[in-house]
Amino acid sequence: MAKETKKEQQQVFAGQAPAFRYVDQVDRWRQEYERAKVVEETLSKLSILDYREVDYYSQLEIVLFQEKPVPNFDDLLEENRLLAQGKFFMPIAYRAGIIAFLLLILVLSPSTFLMWIIACLLLTVFASLFFTVQDRQQTIQKVVVETKEEIKRRIEYHHKTQEEARKKHEVAEQERVAAVERLLSGDVGAILLKMDVALSSLEVGFSAEVNIDLLEGVPLFQIWLPPKAIIPTQVCTLSPGGRPAYEDKEIRTVNKQYIELCAALIMQVLSRVYEVVPTLDRSYVMGMSKSALNNECYIHLSCTRNEVMQACQATKGLLAIQQLQAVYNADPMLNLLPIEEIQPEEWGNEVNLQALRSLHVRLKTPQFFNKIPLNAGKQE
Repeated sequence: MAKETKKEQQQVFAGQAPAFRYVDQVDRWRQEYERAKVVEETLSKLSILDYREVDYYSQLEIVLFQEKPVPNFDDLLEENRLLAQGKFFMPIAYRAGIIAFLLLILVLSPSTFLMWIIACLLLTVFASLFFTVQDRQQTIQKVVVETKEEIKRRIEYHHKTQEEARKKHEVAEQERVAAVERLLSGDVGAILLKMDVALSSLEVGFSAEVNIDLLEGVPLFQIWLPPKAIIPTQVCTLSPGGRPAYEDKEIRTVNKQYIELCAALIMQVLSRVYEVVPTLDRSYVMGMSKSALNNECYIHLSCTRNEVMQACQATKGLLAIQQLQAVYNADPMLNLLPIEEIQPEEWGNEVNLQALRSLHVRLKTPQFFNKIPLNAGKQE
């Protein structure tokens, strides 16, 4: 009978195994679909432009230090007093019990000799109780004094740490305000530092780099465009059965999506820089691509602050750079073609290389995007 039951259980589990494998396969299919969906959403999210300038003038005011209030240590004093008092509870109760017992025997004892003995014992216990009570009072007084000294030390330490924190805060505030003043005055070092911090924290979803040359307050941005392979060549959908289905995109669709991605990247860099650098007005931009032989320029434009503010109201990156009258060229299949590089007119014909300041920035790349195959197609 036991063998038959065991055999039936094996048959049941054997029948469930394909179902478990099917559920696991459906889960893998959904993960595959979700990965493809995340890639498309990450790339399209770059086209959402949002221009918000930083108000530096409100940051010129020094923020006062907020000192923390002195903690209340009354509970510590009462806690230590009760703890010291509690240590004498049992000794006093023990002696009081002995006294009560001896008094009872003294009352009931018929012998005079026994009464004298009990009376002597009572005097001894009374004396012990008296000294114990005295010891308790002295101990409590000592604990109270020591606790008050401890509270005094803690309050002094609190004031000391608050004073140190106040000095650090004042120094930090002075440095912060000085940095804002340098930025508002057009200090080159402050401008490059602000650009470095702003762009290195700009998350675009893929690896991207920017070279910045600054001369006479006029920057030239060389934005290195991502490879076209970053655009998925297939559209992934989920069938009613839970299996991902792939459909090839048209070549023109892939190329159009790539142009939009490049334009959105340029606008993201421009909007971030103009948001954080208040003295910046005229800028020059080149969308560059690295090849095996040399570097090619595929997009270039010149813009001012007001023009960038207006362009950021566009719904797409391509519409934004078209509003900025960007120059680019493409063949009938929308493949970008190389164009000539530009140089800021304000720099003059002969660039003063000694006055030229340069900066290389690597934009922030989310870790999850590095784990997603960008151009993953249908898996065989």
